[in-house]
Amino acid sequence: MRELDIEQAAVMQYTGTAMRKLVSAVGWLLLALGGVWLFFTVVFVLSMLAGAEEEPDPALGGIILAALFGIPGAVIRWRVGLAVKRETFEAEFRGYLMSLDAFTPAELAAKIGRSEMETSGLVARAIDEHGLDLVFHRKTGQYLHRNRIRRTHQVIDRCHACGAAAGHEIVFAGELVNCKYCGTALATA
Repeated sequence: MRELDIEQAAVMQYTGTAMRKLVSAVGWLLLALGGVWLFFTVVFVLSMLAGAEEEPDPALGGIILAALFGIPGAVIRWRVGLAVKRETFEAEFRGYLMSLDAFTPAELAAKIGRSEMETSGLVARAIDEHGLDLVFHRKTGQYLHRNRIRRTHQVIDRCHACGAAAGHEIVFAGELVNCKYCGTALATA
């Protein structure tokens, strides 16, 4: 099952990269067409100033076509650049998370220069979308790698009383943790 997930993720990453390259090429094409029409506009204006052309219609049409092609091309290139930066950051962030044994969202937020809430969201997304094996220890407020924990522990996913998701709550031997929603002591069977 896990190998299938990795294979699907690789296919999706390749598809996303191919689509991003196609969209980027379209953005460059639109920018090039906008540049060509801008060049023609300059030629029309210069010929108009030289007296060869008396009507400003070709220059106005050139400006409109340059804007029609250039503005969407620039927006597409800008958005592709943002997507590349975001994907690069997320890949580096996941690598950084894998290098830490334990961390709190506040510590991590200070290290990456983001707010604590945004960092918690990034960690949650890394766990959900990329399968990082992190668990949360509520008593210390830390995320821990499940395979690096040395003490006896149990991971609780749901409250047995109300069924609320506990968010991969880790409980060490001798600890008592209550459900955040109903207050019942979580079973550590």
